Amino acid sequence: MENFPPPLQENAEQHHNPNKQLKEMRSILEELRTVLGTLRNDSITFPAQEPTTTNVAEAPTMPLTHPSRRDILRGGAALLGSLILGSTPREIMAVENAKEKRSDPEQYGTVVDGIDFDRLARIGGMQARLEVNAPKDARYIVHMGQIHSNPIRDGGERVKVAANQDQLERILLVMKSRTSPNSPFLVFAEGVTPKIEKELKEMRNLLDRLDQIPLQEEVIEEQLSLWNDLILDAQRSYPSTTILFIERFRLHIVYALESKNLKTASINALERLGKTLDSTCLSLLSKYAAGGALRLFFKHKADIAASEEESAYDKTISKVDEFRKKSTLAQKTLYTAQKKKASLIPEEKKTVDAAMLCATELDVVQKTIREPAIIRSIAQRNKSQNRFLVLELGSRHKLKNNILEWNRQHPEQPLGLISIKTKETFQKEDASEDKNRTK
Repeated sequence: MENFPPPLQENAEQHHNPNKQLKEMRSILEELRTVLGTLRNDSITFPAQEPTTTNVAEAPTMPLTHPSRRDILRGGAALLGSLILGSTPREIMAVENAKEKRSDPEQYGTVVDGIDFDRLARIGGMQARLEVNAPKDARYIVHMGQIHSNPIRDGGERVKVAANQDQLERILLVMKSRTSPNSPFLVFAEGVTPKIEKELKEMRNLLDRLDQIPLQEEVIEEQLSLWNDLILDAQRSYPSTTILFIERFRLHIVYALESKNLKTASINALERLGKTLDSTCLSLLSKYAAGGALRLFFKHKADIAASEEESAYDKTISKVDEFRKKSTLAQKTLYTAQKKKASLIPEEKKTVDAAMLCATELDVVQKTIREPAIIRSIAQRNKSQNRFLVLELGSRHKLKNNILEWNRQHPEQPLGLISIKTKETFQKEDASEDKNRTK
């Protein structure tokens, strides 16, 4: 059973006033719906949503004279997700079939303050690298590289994303015990602005209040109906919320089964419903992934902090939306041309070139506006004594250069960088760097 706070003890009058509790439950649910609607409008990024694209898998593989056009055609939905995470099309395609290089983590010296971060990362099947050394007593950003691009693209990708978030959750739990044993464990989460941080905390408080209202015989049908409506509302907002609500609802079932005031018929019905929810939750987890930090946050095992600055994040999302539209149009154009085995006419070439230019512009926004803003937000906000500032951010973001630039501009407040990513991600980074050096 998940380790959520138990319901508050209630006196006899509260327990035997089901209509009052039902009224309170409706009031809390209305507040939750308001928060859900606000989060949806604020474009929170977990999980990333699948863009509408052409089915590029059916496209014939005929040679093109311009490699970057093939990038668009082959990249499809994965290209968009990868750009959201901070890579250029050429980087993605160049390293796709890279051979293993420099995979031995020992050479990266990952022990800091007696904590072996590579050993810690391997708890979740990942690896760690110390990419920027910090002076004594200076703080480190620990970049937890998450995978969340296009989790609903296909079955294999869904399982991969969900597995990665499980890995991160395990690592974060151990990291909490090692780095913050006597202080709040703070995780700076991708896609979370100060406004969204406030809304997430409000959502958690509302769910905690719901936990204090037990299922009761007299109004159990109404309570089940209200929970069902809430889960449907969550699905319309973002799927990871649905998982959180199902986890909460399962607790209500457990509490009800442990109590002795419900009739046998109701207990049997709850048991059947519990099995259904178990199945539904597992199905959702195979399709989507609530961020590992987010899951710990709703279990009161971590606190979520904003990593994004509002203006920088808004500029990034605006450019992502622009690229989504232009790349979809370019894919359709290329697919049609290849199917007809025809060359692109000038107008079609403009469409493809516009998509590639937008991809380059998006990459510039990521590296020169968004990533520096994330580093600035973390450095300026966290004034605690905790030396390790944990950041859950897309695995294809490479923060080293921006950390070095921060240190150059802020010698009085230097930062180090430890990256925790999958072995495959590090291999692709190495292959990309090798290719850039040989140009």
